Amino acid sequence: MKLAATYQRFYFVLLAILLALGCLSYYVVIRYILIHQVDNDLKIEQQELLDFVHLHDSLPAPSHYRDQQLDWRQGTMDFGVAGGPGHRGRDHDRDRRRFCNVGDSREVQFPVRVKGTDYIVTITKSLEETEDLLWLILWVTAGSILVLVAGLFIGNRFLLRRIWHPFYETLDYLKSFRLSAPPKGGPGVSKIDEFNLLGRSVEEMTVKMQRDYLALQQFTDHAAHEMQTPLAVIKSKLDLMMQEPGLTAHQLERMQQLLLSVNRLSRLNQSLLLLTRIENRQYLEKEPVELKTLVEEKLDVWQEWIREHGLTVTLDLMPETVRMHPFLAESLVNNLLSNAVRHNVPGGEILVTLLPGLFSVKNTGAHKALDPDRLFQRFQKQHPSEGVGLGLAIVKEIVEMSGMGIRYEYGEGTHTFTVTF
Repeated sequence: MKLAATYQRFYFVLLAILLALGCLSYYVVIRYILIHQVDNDLKIEQQELLDFVHLHDSLPAPSHYRDQQLDWRQGTMDFGVAGGPGHRGRDHDRDRRRFCNVGDSREVQFPVRVKGTDYIVTITKSLEETEDLLWLILWVTAGSILVLVAGLFIGNRFLLRRIWHPFYETLDYLKSFRLSAPPKGGPGVSKIDEFNLLGRSVEEMTVKMQRDYLALQQFTDHAAHEMQTPLAVIKSKLDLMMQEPGLTAHQLERMQQLLLSVNRLSRLNQSLLLLTRIENRQYLEKEPVELKTLVEEKLDVWQEWIREHGLTVTLDLMPETVRMHPFLAESLVNNLLSNAVRHNVPGGEILVTLLPGLFSVKNTGAHKALDPDRLFQRFQKQHPSEGVGLGLAIVKEIVEMSGMGIRYEYGEGTHTFTVTF
């Protein structure tokens, strides 16, 4: 989940909780205010009735209107006892009157003495209009809050998207960064200091990484190139020495071991040099390459090894032309065939398939799958062999540089490498 989404979720959950608590408190406070206003109206009605009794020495006739009722009966009031049956709420003893709720109404009771007789007067006001007004206020408030929340949500989305845009530009810059290629674009520029600091730090880091990588590439290229001449001299001298007469079998064996080591070192040097040139993008020229002919030529090179180990090669080749550098195409095919031949079992099988958009090499071998995390890494040899551990790494670099894809599959004792283009 994105940071902005996480922030918004937390923000709006917290906002919802606070608004719920706020609405509840708002309802309680508004209701209290409205009930207090009704009580003030009842006090006014009480005072008007007392003035009427004082003036006329009699009680007015009972009245029963929709919003207000007046009633009285003989009796006395005990202000130390709570309201009688049917009453709910808390009674209040203030200025010899008692307020309470009865159903959907609010009433006040107070004592009156007329011509020596005690009466209990009850004035009742309906709370329907008050409740309607309360709910109207709540609905208006809730609607305003919903509009406010919706506005905050939409505003936050646009605001956060605009604020975080430089950050995502920096992420895109990092995703597109390649050590072997010039960077595309640059980190995002913002009015926010933290994002600018991040962008500058990322740019300085990538520039330093690329500079160090190019220096290492140049060193590898120069070192591999300078090693070619001494290796060639050593190899030629060993060939001449092995042709001299009078050498014992032990001496010839030692020289043969030296020659194998020199050949292995020469292959390592050539592989490193090829990797360096691929990474330096020195093979950008593309031209049509006939893969069927190339596969047949490379298989002819391995015929002696194939016969020596009793391997059976099955071909399923269709004419197919790809656009890539000819030397890279040759290296790609040769490395895959070399891998299938060298890592096979005596009397094993090889199936080479070339179809439109697909080239695969399947061979028998070890009865377990290779580690896909290490398969295309450099100097990773999962089985003892005369190789230097760079063949599949070179294949991977060629495939990526040529815009192709490669996958590895294992099943029933066979290993398959498939190149798609």
